[in-house]
Amino acid sequence: MSRHQISIPPNANPSRQPCVHTDIVFWKNDSGKQVTGFTLPACVTPTTSFDTLDIGASSPDYTIVPGSNGDYHYPFNVADATAVPRSGTINVGSGK
Repeated sequence: MSRHQISIPPNANPSRQPCVHTDIVFWKNDSGKQVTGFTLPACVTPTTSFDTLDIGASSPDYTIVPGSNGDYHYPFNVADATAVPRSGTINVGSGK
């Protein structure tokens, strides 16, 4: 089991994160703005998402669900009047 930090960068989507079953993931807000509207990918548990992620803050830890395989996408918003929704991907089963 490994623990992976997924950084939410200022002007791009997060890098695709490879994981295996029972790995732990968490998101860190490096965007310089508040993150809102975060929808967890279906490959993690618990399934309760966080409402907001303040600048520099990290989310709770989430565990990759055993039996998950493939790409899992997650959308979110970065607080900015001109921002469009952003997203990231966790790939389960691809190894480290």
